[in-house]
Amino acid sequence: FGYQRFGSRRPITHLVGKAIVQKNYQQAIDFLLTYSSKYDTEENNHYRRLISERKSDSEVIKQLPKSMDIEIAILKSLAKSDDEITAIRSIPLQMRRFYVQAYQSYIFNKTLSLAFDYGEDLLNPKEGDVCFDRNYMLGKFQNDPHQRLAVPLVGHSYFPKTRFDFYIQKILKEEEISIQDFFIKDFQEISIEGGFRNSLIQCNNFEINNDTVKFNLSRGSYAT
Repeated sequence: FGYQRFGSRRPITHLVGKAIVQKNYQQAIDFLLTYSSKYDTEENNHYRRLISERKSDSEVIKQLPKSMDIEIAILKSLAKSDDEITAIRSIPLQMRRFYVQAYQSYIFNKTLSLAFDYGEDLLNPKEGDVCFDRNYMLGKFQNDPHQRLAVPLVGHSYFPKTRFDFYIQKILKEEEISIQDFFIKDFQEISIEGGFRNSLIQCNNFEINNDTVKFNLSRGSYAT
């Protein structure tokens, strides 16, 4: 997963997701409201300093630009009641889901990196692997040249019987997270089951014509 999944200006989406999965809701709110980044604009960092030093929520809200709509929603909720769960629920559902999915993506990236460091073959599936076929359907490895290796995405229904379980369990231990944590009782609507994702992007029909490059990518992939 590329940087945009985690935030190119303020790479915190996976950190917010982890805090929610760990039920550390105050930390999730702190990331969203006050985390400053050297890649963000000075104006935005200025507003975040204001929020962290706020005298009252309503006083700060009036100074924030409309572009900081999530921060405004959280602050308005906290001004009414100091309830962390209610404040997080004031964030649009799609964004709440995105935070948890970003943390899932972070673990996937770490899984690939760790497996690569241990010398795993991430290009060629083998006996016992889960694979996608040419129609992007999941199944067991059948020595089909059109099959592509699938790597697990963690979630509360995670499938542990792959050669990547060793790396995933090692990462979860370091992250102080369990598979069951991805079922979030306080926010069941953003709980994630898990699944699989290609270990590589298949690039087909590649051609160059003068200054134009053309190719097809597998489903769910993109290029920049």
